[in-house]
Amino acid sequence: LGGVVENIVGGKRQELTDAEDLVQYPEKWRKHQEALERHEAFRSFEYPLVTRSGRRFIVSISGIPVFGDSGEFLGYRGVGTNVTELREAQLQLQNNERQLRTILEASPIGVAIVTTESGRIRFANARFGQLTGWRATELTSRTLSELIAERQGVSELFATLDDKGQVIDHEIELRHASGDSFWALMTIR
Repeated sequence: LGGVVENIVGGKRQELTDAEDLVQYPEKWRKHQEALERHEAFRSFEYPLVTRSGRRFIVSISGIPVFGDSGEFLGYRGVGTNVTELREAQLQLQNNERQLRTILEASPIGVAIVTTESGRIRFANARFGQLTGWRATELTSRTLSELIAERQGVSELFATLDDKGQVIDHEIELRHASGDSFWALMTIR
């Protein structure tokens, strides 16, 4: 928080936070206040800090109580970290993910996202579910290999993927939820 220390020294957290945060998250603030009153250590308490000059940050603070030789409570020793850029980046990432999901859900093409290690389906859009006869949410408990009708098809697909790093318009027989099979063109990147 370089250059703003003089704007926050001596201020209490509740005085330096955005008033909306106090209203929106009263339980968070109540628990933190109770921990302070019991002179307990706290870790990663996060809140929006507004300096007296009006600059805004999101800070994460941790503190340990300090006691005198005779056991009297003297205060807290701690550290605060400016996490504003991190939280903004996380929010942007969430927004991007939400937009991508919206696009994928609206796609007329069946799309699935599969982990490379296990082949487990992490995401499947509704169209992919329609093609395979499974609800998109049911597909996330399956692996791509389970949907391929023949073991040889699995071997060929993964051999091409290993060799070329991608599979484009690969004809493969997939298993429908009904037990029937159907042919599809599969692209994997």
